[in-house]
Amino acid sequence: MNPIRIFAMNTASQINPLSVGRSTATDKMSPALAAGMSAGMPKVWYQAVMLKWALDWSGANDLELRLLMEAAGLAAEHGWEPPKGEEFLRRMAGLAVAEMALPAQFRQVKDKCEFLGISPSTFCNRWKGRYEQVYQVLESWSAEGYHYLMRKNIDRGEMHS
Repeated sequence: MNPIRIFAMNTASQINPLSVGRSTATDKMSPALAAGMSAGMPKVWYQAVMLKWALDWSGANDLELRLLMEAAGLAAEHGWEPPKGEEFLRRMAGLAVAEMALPAQFRQVKDKCEFLGISPSTFCNRWKGRYEQVYQVLESWSAEGYHYLMRKNIDRGEMHS
Protein backbone atom coordinates (compact mmCIF):
# COMPACT_ATOMS: atom_id res chain seq x y z
CA MET A 1 0.00 0.00 0.00
CA ASN A 2 1.15 3.49 -0.75
CA PRO A 3 2.29 5.11 2.54
CA ILE A 4 0.23 8.19 1.72
CA ARG A 5 -2.93 6.08 2.03
CA ILE A 6 -1.76 4.94 5.46
CA PHE A 7 -1.32 8.55 6.59
CA ALA A 8 -4.77 9.38 5.23
CA MET A 9 -6.37 6.57 7.20
CA ASN A 10 -4.81 7.88 10.43
CA THR A 11 -6.75 11.14 10.29
CA ALA A 12 -10.18 12.49 9.52
CA SER A 13 -8.59 15.30 7.51
CA GLN A 14 -8.57 15.26 3.75
CA ILE A 15 -5.47 14.33 1.78
CA ASN A 16 -3.21 17.13 0.59
CA PRO A 17 -4.02 17.25 -3.14
CA LEU A 18 -0.53 18.59 -3.93
CA SER A 19 1.13 15.58 -2.35
CA VAL A 20 -1.01 12.59 -3.28
CA GLY A 21 0.54 9.54 -4.86
CA ARG A 22 -1.26 6.64 -6.52
CA SER A 23 -2.45 3.77 -4.43
CA THR A 24 -2.65 0.20 -5.56
CA ALA A 25 -5.87 -1.53 -6.53
CA THR A 26 -5.29 -4.06 -3.75
CA ASP A 27 -5.34 -1.51 -0.90
CA LYS A 28 -7.39 -3.24 1.79
CA MET A 29 -6.34 -1.54 4.98
CA SER A 30 -8.44 -0.60 7.96
CA PRO A 31 -7.77 2.58 9.96
CA ALA A 32 -6.71 0.36 12.88
CA LEU A 33 -4.11 -1.43 10.75
CA ALA A 34 -2.92 1.91 9.36
CA ALA A 35 -2.46 3.26 12.88
CA GLY A 36 -0.66 0.07 13.88
CA MET A 37 1.78 0.42 11.00
CA SER A 38 2.67 3.90 12.24
CA ALA A 39 3.31 2.61 15.76
CA GLY A 40 6.91 2.91 16.84
CA MET A 41 7.62 5.79 14.49
CA PRO A 42 9.31 8.74 16.26
CA LYS A 43 6.67 11.34 17.13
CA VAL A 44 8.34 14.13 15.15
CA TRP A 45 8.41 11.96 12.01
CA TYR A 46 4.77 11.05 12.46
CA GLN A 47 3.72 14.68 12.97
CA ALA A 48 5.69 15.80 9.92
CA VAL A 49 4.24 13.15 7.59
CA MET A 50 0.72 13.71 8.89
CA LEU A 51 1.07 17.44 8.27
CA LYS A 52 2.54 17.01 4.80
CA TRP A 53 0.52 14.11 3.44
CA ALA A 54 -2.79 14.31 5.33
CA LEU A 55 -2.98 18.04 6.20
CA ASP A 56 -3.33 17.07 9.85
CA TRP A 57 -2.38 20.19 11.82
CA SER A 58 -2.77 18.54 15.24
CA GLY A 59 1.01 18.25 15.71
CA ALA A 60 1.93 21.59 14.11
CA ASN A 61 2.69 23.38 17.40
CA ASP A 62 4.99 20.56 18.51
CA LEU A 63 6.71 20.58 15.13
CA GLU A 64 7.20 24.34 15.31
CA LEU A 65 8.80 24.10 18.76
CA ARG A 66 11.08 21.22 17.73
CA LEU A 67 12.05 23.12 14.60
CA LEU A 68 12.69 26.26 16.65
CA MET A 69 15.18 24.27 18.74
CA GLU A 70 16.86 23.04 15.56
CA ALA A 71 16.96 26.59 14.15
CA ALA A 72 18.44 27.92 17.40
CA GLY A 73 21.10 25.21 17.24
CA LEU A 74 21.94 26.11 13.64
CA ALA A 75 22.04 29.81 14.55
CA ALA A 76 24.44 29.17 17.43
CA GLU A 77 26.59 26.81 15.37
CA HIS A 78 26.90 29.17 12.39
CA GLY A 79 26.82 32.53 14.19
CA TRP A 80 23.54 33.73 12.68
CA GLU A 81 22.24 36.96 14.16
CA PRO A 82 18.47 36.96 13.64
CA PRO A 83 17.00 40.46 13.20
CA LYS A 84 14.40 39.87 15.92
CA GLY A 85 16.22 37.26 17.99
CA GLU A 86 14.38 34.11 19.00
CA GLU A 87 11.08 35.53 17.72
CA PHE A 88 12.53 35.55 14.19
CA LEU A 89 13.73 31.97 14.53
CA ARG A 90 10.27 30.97 15.74
CA ARG A 91 8.72 32.67 12.72
CA MET A 92 11.15 30.79 10.49
CA ALA A 93 10.07 27.51 12.10
CA GLY A 94 6.41 28.49 11.72
CA LEU A 95 6.95 29.38 8.07
CA ALA A 96 8.55 26.00 7.40
CA VAL A 97 5.58 24.22 8.99
CA ALA A 98 3.08 26.33 7.05
CA GLU A 99 4.97 25.92 3.79
CA MET A 100 5.16 22.15 4.18
CA ALA A 101 1.38 21.93 4.55
CA LEU A 102 0.46 24.66 2.06
CA PRO A 103 3.32 24.94 -0.44
CA ALA A 104 1.27 26.87 -3.01
CA GLN A 105 0.72 29.72 -0.54
CA PHE A 106 4.42 30.26 0.05
CA ARG A 107 5.84 29.84 -3.44
CA GLN A 108 6.68 33.53 -3.81
CA VAL A 109 9.59 35.15 -1.95
CA LYS A 110 7.34 38.08 -1.03
CA ASP A 111 4.95 35.74 0.80
CA LYS A 112 7.80 34.30 2.85
CA CYS A 113 9.11 37.80 3.60
CA GLU A 114 5.70 39.00 4.77
CA PHE A 115 5.45 36.00 7.09
CA LEU A 116 8.95 36.63 8.47
CA GLY A 117 8.56 40.41 8.63
CA ILE A 118 11.70 41.21 6.62
CA SER A 119 12.42 42.78 3.25
CA PRO A 120 12.94 40.64 0.14
CA SER A 121 16.51 41.91 -0.17
CA THR A 122 17.32 40.88 3.41
CA PHE A 123 15.72 37.50 2.82
CA CYS A 124 17.49 36.84 -0.48
CA ASN A 125 20.89 38.14 0.63
CA ARG A 126 21.05 36.69 4.11
CA TRP A 127 18.19 34.42 5.15
CA LYS A 128 17.08 32.40 2.15
CA GLY A 129 19.80 29.76 2.46
CA ARG A 130 19.43 29.69 6.22
CA TYR A 131 15.67 29.25 5.96
CA GLU A 132 16.21 26.42 3.48
CA GLN A 133 18.45 24.68 6.03
CA VAL A 134 15.69 24.89 8.62
CA TYR A 135 13.05 23.75 6.13
CA GLN A 136 15.26 20.82 5.15
CA VAL A 137 15.24 19.57 8.75
CA LEU A 138 11.44 19.39 8.62
CA GLU A 139 11.52 17.80 5.18
CA SER A 140 13.96 15.16 6.43
CA TRP A 141 11.59 14.27 9.29
CA SER A 142 8.79 13.80 6.77
CA ALA A 143 10.98 11.70 4.49
CA GLU A 144 12.09 9.50 7.39
CA GLY A 145 8.47 8.86 8.36
CA TYR A 146 7.53 8.06 4.77
CA HIS A 147 10.43 5.61 4.44
CA TYR A 148 9.55 4.06 7.80
CA LEU A 149 6.16 3.06 6.41
CA MET A 150 7.68 1.95 3.12
CA ARG A 151 9.87 -0.47 5.10
CA LYS A 152 6.84 -1.67 7.10
CA ASN A 153 5.00 -2.33 3.83
CA ILE A 154 7.93 -4.31 2.50
CA ASP A 155 7.99 -6.30 5.74
CA ARG A 156 4.31 -7.13 5.16
CA GLY A 157 5.03 -8.11 1.56
CA GLU A 158 2.99 -5.24 0.11
CA MET A 159 3.72 -3.81 -3.33
CA HIS A 160 4.08 -0.06 -3.82
CA SER A 161 3.01 2.22 -6.57
